[in-house]
Amino acid sequence: MSLGDRIQELRTDKGILQKDLAKLLNVSVATISHYELNVNLPDVETLKKIALYFNVSSDYLLGIINEPAPINNDNSFIKVPEKLSSHAKDEIKSFIRYLEMKNNIDKSISIGEKHNQRLKNKILLDSKSKIKSNEILELILTYTDSKEEAKELASKLINRFGSLTNVVEASVDELLNVKDISNDVVVLIKTYYEVLKIYSQENNFSSLNKTLLFEDVCKIIRAKFADNNEKFVLILLDSELKIIFMDYVNPYDNKLIDSVVSKSKELDASYVILANNCINDTINFTKNDVLFVDKLKSELTKSGCQFLDYIIFKNNNFVSFYNNILNKGK
Repeated sequence: MSLGDRIQELRTDKGILQKDLAKLLNVSVATISHYELNVNLPDVETLKKIALYFNVSSDYLLGIINEPAPINNDNSFIKVPEKLSSHAKDEIKSFIRYLEMKNNIDKSISIGEKHNQRLKNKILLDSKSKIKSNEILELILTYTDSKEEAKELASKLINRFGSLTNVVEASVDELLNVKDISNDVVVLIKTYYEVLKIYSQENNFSSLNKTLLFEDVCKIIRAKFADNNEKFVLILLDSELKIIFMDYVNPYDNKLIDSVVSKSKELDASYVILANNCINDTINFTKNDVLFVDKLKSELTKSGCQFLDYIIFKNNNFVSFYNNILNKGK
């Protein structure tokens, strides 16, 4: 087999084009074509580059020996008897490539690690992805040195305590009583719980509750009505009833409904609450209030958002349009 034949065979086996090899050797495509057609021979330096790139000896390229004799002794090549037919050699090479691919996949990451990476990507790459409670716990547990798989461990804890909230609120002793739960696992769970408590305190509402209770909402909103001037407050919540927006709005704006709907769409809100402080002597809803709420509710429903409540405050008292619907967890 000639030098040109060797180069062409190695290039073809590696799955690269003449232009790819030309770029690697810093020569023209025509030069590679001439090498493979045995029109021209590469100089010594180019021959070295070819040998290094394909991990074969120069003797093999020059046809002195018929075995690749790789420069790096990493068992990259397998001896193929010369007497075999071209078809048989191709079959062997195809099988070797299959084994190499399989080996690379096996060496990269396990199925469990791939699953964990998908969970991590939900946090890192797509903030809108819905991540379940057991997945959150599972992701936390991947950072421990537990011998048991994080998925099985998370499932065991959720089944034992009933929910993620109950898991993080469980005592150290209760957690350690669960089979296969190590000190490291308990430390991580309790650290997560302490972070949630601090976050809850600093944001004036409980992130640990599955639903935001009506009394919690009223407590947060009341702070917005510190003086006696009439004000309206818009509160937007996500699908888990956590506040994502709260600010004053102009009640005399002719396009107030359009503004509320637009803001809810902008922040991808799931629920809306409207509140104001009453400057009249009595707290009650007027016919205009009813008409306004009906229209706002209709427009929000069209945009895929739910109107939860309209609350009127006066001093320490308040009245709910929907009779404490938040407290029902709807």
